[in-house]
Amino acid sequence: MVSSLSSKISVLFIVEGASAEPKIIKKICSIIGNKDYEIYSYKTSIYELYDELVFDDDLDIHLLLREKESDLRLKTIFDKKYTRTYLVFDYDPHYQKFDHAKVKHMLSYFTESSDKGKLYINYPMMESHRHLLCMPDKAFLDRVIHKHDIVEYKRVVGDVSFYTDLSKYDYSTIKEMVAHHLIKYNYLLFGSKRLPDKSTWDDWSSIEDIEMLDLQQKTYSRDELYVLNTSIFYVIDIKPKTFFHTGFSAYSLE
Repeated sequence: MVSSLSSKISVLFIVEGASAEPKIIKKICSIIGNKDYEIYSYKTSIYELYDELVFDDDLDIHLLLREKESDLRLKTIFDKKYTRTYLVFDYDPHYQKFDHAKVKHMLSYFTESSDKGKLYINYPMMESHRHLLCMPDKAFLDRVIHKHDIVEYKRVVGDVSFYTDLSKYDYSTIKEMVAHHLIKYNYLLFGSKRLPDKSTWDDWSSIEDIEMLDLQQKTYSRDELYVLNTSIFYVIDIKPKTFFHTGFSAYSLE
């Protein structure tokens, strides 16, 4: 994964939706003190974005989106130079143009070692960040959503989540959410129910992200999908030392 960054960072978030993603990103950036950022809502799925891209060394997603955008105010977002670019999109297996191979290609192209940007995939969508019934929520490790319930996923989360008021999120809330999803990532790939340390985090790369994608495809073939949000890992990307040097109630979900 992305390791420690300069203290002078500017971030562009290219996100799928116009509501859920900007709201949670703005809240998290406010909590962690990241003031230099912009959010651009693509307003459709990763599969539509894929069809617009030409994957070569000359691909500049900032330039592509700027040329596509008709709103002059939004065009100015792409005039700025950014230290990091994060793409935040949903897996959306029920989408009419769903294509696992396209997501895999995107993950292998937009990586932590690329200057093109880093892609985060949320399973099944952004609302998975708060699919927690308590804190700590040990049952979260095995929490899945049935394929027939994905179209109603926002309602499902709204009915059961312990976190219904975004305005009440603080750093403790965010770090515990991140810890739950990070432990689950570690558990699904490596069988550990504990929070990885910083050195383990630093060793992870797009290889693990692709392995997670393939695992989710196999799970979906059995009509389920593991609930997992990877986009909130940018909290670690931006300030890894701060994250790993604080205490967690969810240090282990054993």
